[in-house]
Amino acid sequence: MYTQIQENHPGVYNDEDPTFHEVLKNAFTSAQKESSPKSAIEAFAKSFNDIHLWVSWNKKQQSQNHSPLDFSMQNISSKITWITLPTFDLARDQEKSFYQINEKISKLKNKTVVFDLRGNQGGNSNYGSEIIDSLFGKKYTDVKRKIAYQNIFVDWRASVDNLSHMTKLYDQYQTDWIKKVAEGMKDSIAEDLPYYRQYYKSEPVVDTYPLSKTKVFIIIDQNNMSAALDFIDELKMMTPNVILVGRETKGDRLYMEVRKVNLPSGLGTFSFPIKVYRNRLRGDQVTYKPDFEAQTNDTEKLKRLIIQIR
Repeated sequence: MYTQIQENHPGVYNDEDPTFHEVLKNAFTSAQKESSPKSAIEAFAKSFNDIHLWVSWNKKQQSQNHSPLDFSMQNISSKITWITLPTFDLARDQEKSFYQINEKISKLKNKTVVFDLRGNQGGNSNYGSEIIDSLFGKKYTDVKRKIAYQNIFVDWRASVDNLSHMTKLYDQYQTDWIKKVAEGMKDSIAEDLPYYRQYYKSEPVVDTYPLSKTKVFIIIDQNNMSAALDFIDELKMMTPNVILVGRETKGDRLYMEVRKVNLPSGLGTFSFPIKVYRNRLRGDQVTYKPDFEAQTNDTEKLKRLIIQIR
């Protein structure tokens, strides 16, 4: 695990994270003092305080193998539509309900929409972006994202193993952005550069589109992290009419894009990020706090609250 981080984690060369090397060294030293290999491994991973760096044990993964929750949509009043988004890490069984919901979302433009994110621990942020595209229209969202991202870029750790990982991803998904990253990593490795730098835009964009009149409520809780937070970020880019209800979310580091490797024992996997955001609008470990704090274990009470404050 120590070697994987040294060879493949973006923090090793990150001047904006000057304590990374100290944390890595102390984590390794402290872990060796643990009473068992398992506790040493878990202690090492926890030392980084990063939700994108963790160890999963195979037995735990099997015990957590349960029926996935469905995506759903319902009208809670004549003017408010409630949409349940339990995860952005979709199992095959969930894809059908996700895309059925997403087709209907385009009809909700300029309406009041509630996104229920309770329990959503993230996954693939592209799913959240697809929902936002459907709700606001792709032409509108493209402009808003380009404006918001114009000063943001990403540094991918350029290493042989990360390149192999991205190449396999491209073979699986055949998407242009993965191909571009893999090619960029290859060039950076050839030039002995620590990063491949990926920009979101190449020319200035002028916002000629009026803000959407869509009003958005988001139910949040302490489980929200990663792509769930990205979804909130993007909704706030689209409209100022975003109201958060519930409990404070988790935060996340600027390190993203998880890669998994098997532990040598075969008993589990080690997951760690391979890219780092620069100038992200939401800072490192920043959480989202509710505009209206509320208990999140009673759906009917939440519905009544939304109707009341709308």
